[in-house]
Amino acid sequence: MKIRVLIAEDNESIRKWYQVSLQEAEDIDLLPMAANGYEAISLAARYHPDVVILDIEMECKDAGIMAGYQILAMNPETNNYYAHGTRG
Repeated sequence: MKIRVLIAEDNESIRKWYQVSLQEAEDIDLLPMAANGYEAISLAARYHPDVVILDIEMECKDAGIMAGYQILAMNPETNNYYAHGTRG
């Protein structure tokens, strides 16, 4: 059984990096990617991912952290992982 992974990242270059890094893994089903917290919540409600990787510095939805809370409230079995990057 494949692990369904949702990526939520507002930086397109980083989304592409995740896609390239994960798309060849045989045990990962990479779901459509979100560019902000609102999209992450919507996609999580639709696809019920096993894992969500959230950028905590996204500009929408309180930097992704609130999106993570809402995703967990909808899907308690989902594992959220928070990624932090520097902007500058």
